[in-house]
Amino acid sequence: MNEYIEEETRRLIRILHDMYSIVEEILDYTIKLFEEKDEATRSIFRNSIERLVSAVDILRRDAFTKALLFIAKFQPLGRELRFIEAYISVCYDVYRISRYCKEISRIDSIIDSLSSELFKDLREGLEWAKSMVKLATQSFIENNVNNAKRVLDMDNKLDNLYVGYLKKLKSMEAVPKYYAIKIVIARHVERIGDHATYIARYILDLEK
Repeated sequence: MNEYIEEETRRLIRILHDMYSIVEEILDYTIKLFEEKDEATRSIFRNSIERLVSAVDILRRDAFTKALLFIAKFQPLGRELRFIEAYISVCYDVYRISRYCKEISRIDSIIDSLSSELFKDLREGLEWAKSMVKLATQSFIENNVNNAKRVLDMDNKLDNLYVGYLKKLKSMEAVPKYYAIKIVIARHVERIGDHATYIARYILDLEK
């Protein structure tokens, strides 16, 4: 890899790093919705999530444009081309994670407050998902295969959380409102974990 390609690659990675930094903040605000009782403060959290998701989308579009320019300028082949393809996908995955947080925020705003103890296990699941996202993004930025493998090992916990809700639902004659909310949010949390595993798999695929 020549020095010009290396410098452009570093610029692309910086955009991804900036995207992740914002998404980490979004995840923190989303987790706080499960903890904060004061509605005025919760409204601030929701507005912050909305604003930050828009910022992530702007960075995603910038990353996509710069990745296309990279391809046009350097006409990469082999691993360099596969890296750019993976980079575009990772940026989209990071953006999608922010969107799932936004959907959770909307549920809190429109349907019900998530600060009830009824949703405690979902808060724990979201904290787990956040750790997966951090590890996955770092594994891509640092090209760390071992961390990527750790992310894949972590995914079962979120899958089991969602499937457990579905199995309990099967035995219910009537579904309480809070439980319907839990299923929807559990699905969003599971999808956040899924996108983290996608990011991890890109690193593993690049090493093949």
